[in-house]
Amino acid sequence: MSLSQPEPGSAGSRRRMNKCGHCGRPVPVRTVQLALVPNSSAADLDDIAGRGQRLVAACSDEHMAAIVAEAQRAWRDDEWWFSLLREASTRPAARRATLVQVAERAGLSATQLEAALAWNATRPRPRTALPGGQPIPPRPSCAPEAGLHPPHAADLCASSGPERRSEGA
Repeated sequence: MSLSQPEPGSAGSRRRMNKCGHCGRPVPVRTVQLALVPNSSAADLDDIAGRGQRLVAACSDEHMAAIVAEAQRAWRDDEWWFSLLREASTRPAARRATLVQVAERAGLSATQLEAALAWNATRPRPRTALPGGQPIPPRPSCAPEAGLHPPHAADLCASSGPERRSEGA
């Protein structure tokens, strides 16, 4: 996105409009407010500005404050960790890596991996594989033999819903 301002009244000034992320109203380049806000679904490992952030536009101070507040409320650590996992799986070094190896390359702990997988499992259409081809278990397993057993797995399993609590009973 270019921040240069064309001459008022020129063809460029009519074409180069941003939409306010709050009300959707077109905002001319010369009056737009831009900010980077938290976005737990954005994990571009090559772009430091895009790592956990997105660029937003607003038409006023009030609308920018509302956009920033909503972005902060919407942040989810478990979604962020899944985004990092997805991004790391696309790296050439991850081609033959297992899910756990990709998580290690993404800098995730076993607990963060488990939380990321639990977040994916709660989506309406959970991913069954990472973009790099690594299969994702349909539901994170709370059984120690699954190899994804963080110290607080019992808490994760208990918070996954009544059907998870009754499995071990």
